[in-house]
Amino acid sequence: MNPTFIKNSVLTSIILLLAITTHAQETLTLDECVRLAKENNLSIKSGLLNENQAAANYENAKWQWTPSINASANQSFLFGLTLNPTTNNLESANSNTTTFGVSARASIFANGRLKNNIKANKYSFEASKADNQQLESDIILQTVNAYINAVFEKERIQIAKSNVEQSEAQLNQLERLISAGVRPEIDKLQLEAQLASDLQQEIASQNNYDIALLNLQNILFLEENYFDNLEIPNLDFDINDPIYLTPFNEIFDKAILSYASLKSSDLNIKASEMRLKVQKTNKLPSLFAFGNMDTRYSSLARDFSLPNTPTRKFNDQINNNLGQSVGLSLNIPIYNRTDNKLSEQQATINIKRAEIQREQAIQQLKTDVLSAYTSLKSNRFQYEAAQKTENANLKSFEAAQKQFEIGAIDAISVQIARTNHNNSKVQTLIAKYNLILSQKVLHFYVGNQITLE
Repeated sequence: MNPTFIKNSVLTSIILLLAITTHAQETLTLDECVRLAKENNLSIKSGLLNENQAAANYENAKWQWTPSINASANQSFLFGLTLNPTTNNLESANSNTTTFGVSARASIFANGRLKNNIKANKYSFEASKADNQQLESDIILQTVNAYINAVFEKERIQIAKSNVEQSEAQLNQLERLISAGVRPEIDKLQLEAQLASDLQQEIASQNNYDIALLNLQNILFLEENYFDNLEIPNLDFDINDPIYLTPFNEIFDKAILSYASLKSSDLNIKASEMRLKVQKTNKLPSLFAFGNMDTRYSSLARDFSLPNTPTRKFNDQINNNLGQSVGLSLNIPIYNRTDNKLSEQQATINIKRAEIQREQAIQQLKTDVLSAYTSLKSNRFQYEAAQKTENANLKSFEAAQKQFEIGAIDAISVQIARTNHNNSKVQTLIAKYNLILSQKVLHFYVGNQITLE
């Protein structure tokens, strides 16, 4: 095999491997994750299409004020008995005719139909934009939740690694004590079992972190192994945040003002009301103006004074046969198979449906805000209690460690104290992230942007 080919292949493989490794080790911040979620989420893309369609409908409704103008051209071939345009008599002859025409039609009076239709489409367009805002907010909240969960699992890995290091250090210390005859050999078995348990927990923590990353990647619609690392932001927070003391009614009132889904419901009600008005105008007379201009050519056309002469020229016929007409058209609905009545009923039902959807949106918002409000207060107390428990278990573990070193207690007692401390650290971490998430969610409901700084 060609050595140059082998060399180039190896170099290419190395470059690709480095590129893949670099790509996989990309570190993402929360802001970057939110940006990717907005760009890649299929629901948001579908919502943008709905918004574009609503914008097109609104634009089309505005153009209904303008006249419609159409041109036409027809070419016909006639066989057998045919009307001679020169003599106005029926003749048995083959011929062909060409006609051209232009027509225009404009609405003069339609009982406000066009105006109300424009308003209806405008409200629908604005409602579509509000729907997208709400959808985007939901995706952001989902992304933040997944991101915080991934960061939490990453910190659990650090705790697990710290436990392993601590077990290894204790095992080394115990071996020195055993060598000095201070501790019995059986104590070593207890620490070895603890070390094995800590290593197992480290593996489990890494697995939980990988699952959290995969969940985040799925939300962002990213390929597998897009990134292997997350930026751990500064998650210190003010335990005396004013939002803790803000009454629920005040928070709920602010949430209503910033809740895009409620805005969409209000706009949909207005759009449905305008469409009902449009349907009612279908029972009323409407007035239109129209105008037409046409001309024609026939192969049978002759000069009236010289009927036996050849067919008149095409351009002469087109110029001489030009005709125009203008007029008014009054349309008076009399009977339309109950179409108008049924259309009004459907429009009325749509109004009631939009009002129910508005009430549902308010109830859902109240439930969500109350849940976040209750969780915030509960998580705050749990975090404070978890901190106290962790500090107490730390002191207990430090005291047990000192007693163990002087031979006052056995290794099992030390491990119990250490296990209690490790468990309390995990519980403090869980309480911390639950508090952070509920705090961010509540700020989000009142219209504040979510940040982790």
